[in-house]
Amino acid sequence: QQGYTLPAGTLNFGYRHKLSDSLILTATVADIFRSAGNDLVIAIPALTDHEAQRQIGRIFNLGLSWNFGGGRARGAAFDYSGG
Repeated sequence: QQGYTLPAGTLNFGYRHKLSDSLILTATVADIFRSAGNDLVIAIPALTDHEAQRQIGRIFNLGLSWNFGGGRARGAAFDYSGG
């Protein structure tokens, strides 16, 4: 064995809230626990090394979506009763 990569995981969170029929608020946070990154271990008889790469910080996004038009009106819903 010459080396291996340690397991990695990250947790992201997103929230979407409909403020009105045409306005939507979206908030997301990437890497809540600051765990994103790679750990590489090299282990050979002449060399042992551990390389860790980490993301600098969390990423926050806040968005506001506005629907300009109503689109086409939808037809009557399909009747699943079969009768």
